[in-house]
Amino acid sequence: RLMEERRGPASSPVKESTFRAAAGEVEVLLRNNRTKDSAPKLAVFAGAGISLLPPSSLLRFGEFKALVFETMQEVFADALQKKEMAGARIFAEALESVRRRDQEFPLAPDVFFHLLQEYLAPEQFLSLFDVMDHRKPAQMKSGAKPNLNHKALAALAKKRYVSIIITNNVDALLEEALLAAGVLYRVYVTEE
Repeated sequence: RLMEERRGPASSPVKESTFRAAAGEVEVLLRNNRTKDSAPKLAVFAGAGISLLPPSSLLRFGEFKALVFETMQEVFADALQKKEMAGARIFAEALESVRRRDQEFPLAPDVFFHLLQEYLAPEQFLSLFDVMDHRKPAQMKSGAKPNLNHKALAALAKKRYVSIIITNNVDALLEEALLAAGVLYRVYVTEE
C-alpha cells in the first residue's frame, strides 16, 4: 500500500520471454557491429532505475528519502518519550525543517547524504540503508535480488560485448549478477 501511494499503481511487469527476445536482438546487433578493435571500448551507462523492477524492487530516491525522514522522526519521537537522547528535540526540529524544505525544493542525493553524514554517527548513517528492505510491502519481502536488467548487463559483459558499466547505483545487485555470471570486475567509486 505504501509503495502504491508513493509510486502510483504498479506497472505491469515485462514478460521474461519479451525481455529475452529483445536481449537477443541487442546481442545480434552487437555481434554484427563488433570488430576486434571496438569490443573492449564499449561502455554502458545504467541509471539507478535498473534496480526498480522485481525481484530487486528497490525504492526510487524520493521514496527512500521519505522513508528516511519518517524513520528518523520515529527515532527522535521515541528518544524524546524515553528521554534517552540529549538534544533529541533540537534534532527533531532541525529534521522537520529540512523535510519541509525538501518538499518545496527537493534535495539532490549528494546534498541529502552529506547532511545525514554530518549529523549521524557512521553506523547510524549506514543503518539508514536498511530502510530499503524492512519497510517493503509483504509481496516484496523476499529481499533484493538481481533482476533481468542486471542479468542482461552481466551476460553482455560475459560475452565481452561490454567492458565498462558506469552506474550511479548504491546497491550491489549488478555486482551480484556479474559474480553469478562468472565475470571478474572492479568497482571504482568517485570521492564526490
